[in-house]
Amino acid sequence: MKLPQYNGKDNTVMLIIVPIGAMVLNIIIFGRKYVADGAFFGAATALAIIVVAAFFILCGIIAIRVKKRFPGLENMRRRIAILCGIFLMLGGVVMYGLLQTYAAVPFFQYQFNDRDFAWIYYSASILNVFTVLLMEAIDQFKEWQESQKATENLQQALKKSQLDGLKSQVNPHFLFNSLNSLSSLIEENEQKAEQFLNELSKVYRYMLREGEQRVPLRSELTFLESYQHILAVRFGEGLQITQRIDPIYLNHGIAPLTLQAVIENAFTYNIVQKSQPLRIEIATTKQGLDIQHNLQYKNSTTDWQEADTGLDHLVATYKLLQQPIQITDDTAMRTIHFPLV
Repeated sequence: MKLPQYNGKDNTVMLIIVPIGAMVLNIIIFGRKYVADGAFFGAATALAIIVVAAFFILCGIIAIRVKKRFPGLENMRRRIAILCGIFLMLGGVVMYGLLQTYAAVPFFQYQFNDRDFAWIYYSASILNVFTVLLMEAIDQFKEWQESQKATENLQQALKKSQLDGLKSQVNPHFLFNSLNSLSSLIEENEQKAEQFLNELSKVYRYMLREGEQRVPLRSELTFLESYQHILAVRFGEGLQITQRIDPIYLNHGIAPLTLQAVIENAFTYNIVQKSQPLRIEIATTKQGLDIQHNLQYKNSTTDWQEADTGLDHLVATYKLLQQPIQITDDTAMRTIHFPLV
């Protein structure tokens, strides 16, 4: 029999509580007479089990409705108080009905009296309160287990994401292109080459730092200065990056290497030429951080898969942080919105 599920263990609790409760009530009502005759014991037990089981199921339905109305750990005390109050009143009605049923059936030879009702109601009330506390304890323990499991899964996924991110961050193509640029600068201008190498070391120092879930926006923008210097040597006036940053957001959190992933995705997909510059704007808003760039797609798709991997990694990272990003494309512009914490 599938019962309304308050905590997933309702059937187990019912199989334990109902028979015990039924026999305890019958012992209180009939005393030694209850166990003196096998037929009497069977009939009384069967009737009591039917009544107590029906009461248990009804209470389960009520409990589920109360739980939906007052969910969560913060409402636990209120939930217990409401359920105990309802079940104590309802229990009185059910126990009165059980005694009247015994009195109406000649086989039981029972006469209703107030003393029996008081004792059976008192015993049923104790059983009711115990059952409420037991069901609530099972429910809270189950939620704790699920929370622990979810936390472990999140930690494992985050570690895997960080490892994958580390692999994608040390981009061999980026390093190869940077070394080519450095080689050219060494032949042309040693001073600029030295500055380029200094900025490149800052970029990789930031990329290879120990994994963090969030960094201040200020750190990302500092990294961007070095990263932009390297890109400027490679793309010149073909890549134009502007910022509109409100200082009040500089200490807000953002996933590390967010800017690098978006910018790299943008110049991998789009034409970057002096005559057709790729314009990227980074701006803070009340809702977070917006990165916007124009769309002028290349014909070649050689590096698109790699660029998608970087952006997919970024999307996955923000999902792990339970702060999904929003990507909006139209015919001429792409806007990516990131929440700031």
